[in-house]
Amino acid sequence: GTKPSEAEAALWYELEYDVLQEDLRVMRMVAKGLESVAVDDGGVLSPAWETCIAAFYGELVRAMAD
Repeated sequence: GTKPSEAEAALWYELEYDVLQEDLRVMRMVAKGLESVAVDDGGVLSPAWETCIAAFYGELVRAMAD
């Protein structure tokens, strides 16, 4: 709900564009795969297969809350 400070925005930019840049290609391929007709649940992340992704976002949310 609130606008991040310039320092917070700079940290997010560093995370998003510097640290995660190496994963961008893989994330795009996963997103493309989830759009496949083989995925019949609309592309919802599977708790059986995407535990690492869920854990990453859980840590991200926890770090941002601190």
